[in-house]
Amino acid sequence: MSIITEIKKDQAQGFRRLYLKRRVGTDYEADWTRVPNKYIKNFGSVNFSIDDVKINFYKYSGLTWKGDNYDGYLSDIDDDRSFFYGGSTVYRTLCKVEAGYTSDDGTEYPTNSTLFVGLIGGNIEYPENNLVSFKCDHISKVFQEFNADYLGFSGNYTASRIVEKIRDWTDTNTVAYFQKYISTGAWTIDATTHSYNIETTTSLEDYTVWEYLQLLAEAENYSFYIDRDGSFYFQQKAPLTSTVQFHFSGLNDTDKTYGMNIMKSIKWRKNTNKIYNRIRVKHIEDDTSTSYETKSENWSWGDSTSSWLYGVRTYELENTFLNTVTAGSIASNIYNEYVNPKKEVNLNSKFTPQLNLNDRISLTYKTKKIEGGDIWGYFNWGHGFWGRRLGHNINFEDDEFRITKMTHNIDKFYSSHEMREI
Repeated sequence: MSIITEIKKDQAQGFRRLYLKRRVGTDYEADWTRVPNKYIKNFGSVNFSIDDVKINFYKYSGLTWKGDNYDGYLSDIDDDRSFFYGGSTVYRTLCKVEAGYTSDDGTEYPTNSTLFVGLIGGNIEYPENNLVSFKCDHISKVFQEFNADYLGFSGNYTASRIVEKIRDWTDTNTVAYFQKYISTGAWTIDATTHSYNIETTTSLEDYTVWEYLQLLAEAENYSFYIDRDGSFYFQQKAPLTSTVQFHFSGLNDTDKTYGMNIMKSIKWRKNTNKIYNRIRVKHIEDDTSTSYETKSENWSWGDSTSSWLYGVRTYELENTFLNTVTAGSIASNIYNEYVNPKKEVNLNSKFTPQLNLNDRISLTYKTKKIEGGDIWGYFNWGHGFWGRRLGHNINFEDDEFRITKMTHNIDKFYSSHEMREI
């Protein structure tokens, strides 16, 4: 038995659970409390994606779930019927959602079923119909709202040491702030060797901690992200796997290993909006010719270059933590990936909570052939023939892609994927 077995089923058994952890007094509760399903009107959707160009920059959506407050269980902290009664505030209550499949013998898939960890944020309104919406920010919010100069340190440190200092930063009461949201054991920090000079405690005032971590990851050519269960990673980028993690199967696919799992709404394009054939990376603050590393192509009118076919498309980025070699490497990597258009596919599939961004997947989906005899000018309703004609509107057969965006609809139990040709 496996999650593939469950996905293949015509009628699979799914599960969804929502947990909360209140702030009581000066701290969060030690344990999660599950919200009974009778109070949950809908769970909402959660989205993960990669920056359009810089693939080690991850983006996270929040999640909005709606509860039925018919008996006051979801009321504010001053209502003694409420789960939140006795808490400091409903705002910034920790929220966790788990979802997956349950097999016939009761085994749950995937093994780690957490899809989202975040914090209740925004205003909470209590309407007359008792349906209360709780907007939850992704756990990365704690880094995005924290200005980097507030860290209050200066000196020469390696990137990994800087991340460790962020992990261990304490407030005036010696409370390790970020570890209140991501426990010490949930931080994976790979060692680095190059040192960065933080001249003063205010030299980082233009950045949030999240932005600062992104710049460091880019400078080290590292990945920086928070996974589905709220664990933190600052580590060497793993190469794209040589083996396929999953196969999306649709119309006219003879391989039944993964079952027919594409539901609807498949479309593809050669994305001309993501063509960049001139890359400029600024790595020195002074605006001089030596401040940039540039990768572009030589071209002339009528040749077959990207610049002639699509026009000169410039992509610029600035990161003064980069050295010359790394800046040149980034420019080349972006150029090689985006100098020519690649196929991109959007589709809806059965629920696939086990997949991750950048996973290598394969796809088979072939619409029916358009065929006609050699009858000149013959028109058959729905198909026009002019001589003999063969073709497909969509014709993928074991084509391989990497996942660049995922949205999981936890209520309707399906997943939407955006993927880019490898």
